[in-house]
Amino acid sequence: MIKQYINFKNSKNAIVTIAIGKKYISHWETYAKKSWEIYCNKYKLNLFVVSEDLIAKNHEKWKKPSWQKLLIADVFKKSNFKIDNICYLDTDILISPKAKNIFDYYYNEKRYGLISKIKEIPFPLLQTKKKIAFLRNRYYDDDYPLDSALFITSDQAYNYSNLTPQDNDACAGVILFNVNNHYKEMKDWFLKYDKNTISITGGDQLHINWEIQNSKKVIWLKYDFQALWIYEIVTKYPFLYDKKICTNELIASSIQACLLSVNFLHFAGSWHESYMWMNKNIITNSFLKLINDYQDYDNQILYGKPQGKIVPKNT
Repeated sequence: MIKQYINFKNSKNAIVTIAIGKKYISHWETYAKKSWEIYCNKYKLNLFVVSEDLIAKNHEKWKKPSWQKLLIADVFKKSNFKIDNICYLDTDILISPKAKNIFDYYYNEKRYGLISKIKEIPFPLLQTKKKIAFLRNRYYDDDYPLDSALFITSDQAYNYSNLTPQDNDACAGVILFNVNNHYKEMKDWFLKYDKNTISITGGDQLHINWEIQNSKKVIWLKYDFQALWIYEIVTKYPFLYDKKICTNELIASSIQACLLSVNFLHFAGSWHESYMWMNKNIITNSFLKLINDYQDYDNQILYGKPQGKIVPKNT
């Protein structure tokens, strides 16, 4: 079943997510939906949620929902929805109220749009991962290994699954594709693998990366269209690891600050920090007003008029 949350009849672009199961749809509707609706209404984008399996569970090629993103284009091709381009998003993504329209950067509908998680990120990758491991070990669980698959190279990951290494590695939480150009190819990829496919994480990401990159049809978008919270928190807000001082209000304020500088913020992962998006204090009316006021100010022309020495009133 596909539910349409926002309908712009004259728009051929859509945001689509998969939320199968009461828990996933409830979490998305409670914590993320508001930011998505603001974004879709701002740029006149359709919004859909896949809430049931796109392939029967007794089908020999059935795989868990994350794999089923490869079937979305085929379903839309066969449906009455008149959609050309789709941006698939994982449910654990918050969209900044100031985010740019991702479809403006999807300039070739014959290609797929991906965001790298290893190249052109604004942090030194190895040091960032070392901080993640260290702080998880120090504050979350002293059994957390300081050396693990967190540090595996993309070449090692591809080799582990008997795949030819590719030049890059994307997080599969954001993928752009065209219904007419890609529906058959993506469905073929889905049917190529069974549920016992070997992956370092047991997920779909590595194989989808391999298929898309091996097709030689990729547009690489900038990091801020899928900023990864595990990178952001450990670099900018490491104090949030300390449960002694970490409150819901502090988490919300830090995530709000992060949303001021990125477009999409993805809380990928299965450790504690990756659930921090489940906080009703993030996308608040006061935060939305702050963003709106800033954008109004940002559009003003400034002349650098001297005002004399400026100091706080109570000094």
